[in-house]
Amino acid sequence: MWVLDDGDKQLMLTCKFEGIGLTRPPEVGTVEIETDDQSLPRADGIVMGEDFYGAQTVSFDLSLRPEQGKPVADLLGELRHFWRAPSHRNVGGKTVELRSPSGRSTFGRPRRFSPNRDNEKHDHITVDADFESVSDLWFGASGSALVSLVPPLGRGLVAPLVEPLTIQGAAQNAQGFTVGGEEPAYPVIVFRGPITNPSLHGDGWVVRVRGTLAYDETLTVDTRPWVRSLSLNGRPVAGMLMPSSSRLRDVTLSPGFHSVQLRGTDITGTASALILWREAHAAF
Repeated sequence: MWVLDDGDKQLMLTCKFEGIGLTRPPEVGTVEIETDDQSLPRADGIVMGEDFYGAQTVSFDLSLRPEQGKPVADLLGELRHFWRAPSHRNVGGKTVELRSPSGRSTFGRPRRFSPNRDNEKHDHITVDADFESVSDLWFGASGSALVSLVPPLGRGLVAPLVEPLTIQGAAQNAQGFTVGGEEPAYPVIVFRGPITNPSLHGDGWVVRVRGTLAYDETLTVDTRPWVRSLSLNGRPVAGMLMPSSSRLRDVTLSPGFHSVQLRGTDITGTASALILWREAHAAF
């Protein structure tokens, strides 16, 4: 079964005779590749540049027949309403989830919708419809890791003590976790205060935040290519990443074992960073 989920409503598509059904399995289109190849001046051959993969189009052939007394025209109206994505199309970056029978998902929006009503008088309408994805990848099982701020090991406190006492530095025992899939996953990182200038250090990347998060504040750093944004308590925010922070496009989790550290200044020792991801796959 294929499922489109816009967060408020789900449309389930399977091969069936009544209602809205598939006439055949969907067709997953070819991924276009953008290259930076350059011809050699006055010589044979080319120089290979960087390659960038585009998105995919998933095409559906749908059949509509009356179901439980509901006329086929009403089914067409319901389907068309869902395909118009009314809660998404006027919000930049907002996507619908398309889930395949394997449980792996891609994200994008419904686009082309072409009904054929030639046989409507026989209670049958067909629809050719497309779903445009934002990536050529499919995303599977979810994973998470919670990293706490632990004070560095020491020999105790030395007098005179000056309030407030603070805990500063990196966790001595870095959090380790394993990421599955065949392709690098895109993490969503949630910093939770109280903490000043928090930073999360991964394998080959670092996310450095400028400023202080209160005990009731969270900063979400979303590295997914179709999002790539920061939000403070759910509201978009800019200018909180330090210049020394890695670019969000470089913050990925390749398949395998990872070790990360949370650093910062915390007067309570309760600050944390939650890392969320979904395994990335090359096929559905």
